[in-house]
Amino acid sequence: MGDDVRMGTEDIIETLRKKFERVSEVLDERSRRVWAAAEAEALGSGGQSIVAKATGLARTTVYRERVRQATKPAAPARGSNSERGWRS
Repeated sequence: MGDDVRMGTEDIIETLRKKFERVSEVLDERSRRVWAAAEAEALGSGGQSIVAKATGLARTTVYRERVRQATKPAAPARGSNSERGWRS
């Protein structure tokens, strides 16, 4: 079969580092934490450590934001009646 296209950990760290450099210029501190937590969640197991290494954020900071996002109530869908303050 073909070549293994899965990225190694160092490749993932480098990719995340480049993405973080690009987006961090326009994000405030809280937004950077939310972005980092979302990336860590997408990576799954070990994601917090990988994102921390790529961004320079503390692993505990990424973890706390993931927990904060996981316990936050879901926002209404864009354009939904509840977003406009209407009742169904």
